[in-house]
Amino acid sequence: MIATAKARAKLIIEPILNGQWETAEKLKSRSGYATIGDIIERYLSQAHDRPATIRNNSGALRLLIRTVRGGDPDAQSAAVLTGDLIRQFEQIRITDAKTEPARRRARASIRSYVVQARSLVAPRKMRFYEDINLPNLDAFRNERVEIPKRSKPRALDTGVIAAINAAAPKLASTDPEVYAAFLMFSRLGLRNVEIRNARWHWIENGRIGIIERPEEIFIRKEAKGGSQSRLTCLKNS
Repeated sequence: MIATAKARAKLIIEPILNGQWETAEKLKSRSGYATIGDIIERYLSQAHDRPATIRNNSGALRLLIRTVRGGDPDAQSAAVLTGDLIRQFEQIRITDAKTEPARRRARASIRSYVVQARSLVAPRKMRFYEDINLPNLDAFRNERVEIPKRSKPRALDTGVIAAINAAAPKLASTDPEVYAAFLMFSRLGLRNVEIRNARWHWIENGRIGIIERPEEIFIRKEAKGGSQSRLTCLKNS
């Protein structure tokens, strides 16, 4: 530790002796940056995200640093948070993927880890760190990673779709839950998470339908000026 401190001091003193004051000030500032552990500790105490989100975001930041620089991420200076860190992490992860499917999966995981790691120092979170010294993080926040290419899903054969539609009415009496799922998939175009969170009250009095209620009001993503739309009632007649 003493040898490291002496080497650091020498790096700062030499620019001063040569009249390079700006370089010396940058080196002095860099030596006083908070550690990654300081950032994570503050994030854990201040963030109001879900516990799983906090855990995943902190783990992603540690993973980036450990992958590129090795050692204990928490002990390292915040000075490592650069655009180069993102580039090296992407290169290392993609080099390990030997096949095209593996590369697609790697691209997806790279982007996910980078987004999670950056969330700790997103502009809206910087109020957590007002009293600790951090470097300029613009390059770390803005360095681009290649977006994974998604393969288009193969459409179902028309004969399969016809068979599904023909068999569906019988489900209304024999298996209402499956029939409700069929309606949501085929009529509403709900996302997977919306289907998982479907309300039991959508099945009432032995009939399958989407009951229009105030909480079902939503604003379309493409809507402007706050226009609203409702889920319309679907009844099995």
